Amino acid sequence: MSDAEALHAAAGGELWLERGMRHAESATTPELVDRMARWARTAVERCAERG
Repeated sequence: MSDAEALHAAAGGELWLERGMRHAESATTPELVDRMARWARTAVERCAERG
């Protein structure tokens, strides 16, 4: 978890810590993919609104 926290400290933004997540390629659930898609859609819409 320290790597994630270091990246977050350097870049800012949001940090999601998912219980049981080790490697995304083997631990990502369909529900998490949907959640990430909603987050990405909202982030893009916010950027577009700011122009």
